[in-house]
Amino acid sequence: REGGRLGVAWSRTLVRLPDFLGALPSADVVQLVGPLSAPGYSTADSSALVHALGAHAGGQVWALPTPVIVESAQVAASLRAMEEVRTALDAADDLDVATVSIGAWSEGASTLWARLRPDEQQRARDAGVVAEICGILLNGSGAVWHSTMEDRVIGVRADQLRRARVIAAAPAVGRP
Repeated sequence: REGGRLGVAWSRTLVRLPDFLGALPSADVVQLVGPLSAPGYSTADSSALVHALGAHAGGQVWALPTPVIVESAQVAASLRAMEEVRTALDAADDLDVATVSIGAWSEGASTLWARLRPDEQQRARDAGVVAEICGILLNGSGAVWHSTMEDRVIGVRADQLRRARVIAAAPAVGRP
């Protein structure tokens, strides 16, 4: 809606979103989660996505200049305290619409998977985790599975997403 607020996550699927959009009402754009910061992944795609959507919508842009997950809860807390990170995360409190991508909880399907230790990956599997959205782990019924990993994720919280209309891309798994 005109004057609304659109949240956008980063994913290999969503980076193509601006190529397929028609006209948008004037709206603000909030980056919901930073990119995966690891060898072989370009963080430029995430930044380009939020800025392209912001230019398309013509409103303010709240970019999130951090990786989706960091090595420790202390590093995450320090980054969340930075003004530009805090204001982007706070902007997600008033989302009208959020666009996210659902990653299956397995190697190659979730960008978060590779950043977790094997014991963390297995603990999540044992708890019934089947998917990940913005660093939020979900079980087969869609309930959030809480773990200490959340302390290392920098991004939108599940309660913020619940208040928005969420449009989720579910890329096909196992297809060429």
